[in-house]
Amino acid sequence: MSKRKQTLNWSKELGFCVTKEPLYHIWYSMVKRCTNKKATNYAIYGGRGVSVCSSWLSFPRFHKDMKSTYQKGLTLERINNDGAYCKSNCRWATRKEQANNRRTNRYLIYQGKKQTLLEWSKELGISKTTLCMRLKSKTLTQKQVLTAGLLRSY
Repeated sequence: MSKRKQTLNWSKELGFCVTKEPLYHIWYSMVKRCTNKKATNYAIYGGRGVSVCSSWLSFPRFHKDMKSTYQKGLTLERINNDGAYCKSNCRWATRKEQANNRRTNRYLIYQGKKQTLLEWSKELGISKTTLCMRLKSKTLTQKQVLTAGLLRSY
């Protein structure tokens, strides 16, 4: 079935023009990056094994599962970055929240609290660049990276 015919069928099924629905464009991009080898970002999604669950290959099911919690401006985020796009592994997030859930993030654990460098930077008032430089020295422990200069007594 052609893409055009499929969207017309879904529009009839759902009672509105799906191509004017923001969720449709989010869904379409998700499916494309995971299934279309010609998509510009396929290599970091489908190419590394990220898939879309079979029920979500149909827009009406995706719409049913995710519409109630969608708000304008939010993006679709996988909770486990190595997992599939499916209801149990997806949520709506702000761009800031998504930035803190990247597989390339560096996490530090201090006093039982795990955060990204950016989160520690904001909490401690130390620039992210400073924290990165301290980490690159490879001579400091995680505690020292986060507390150097803060624990001096005067």
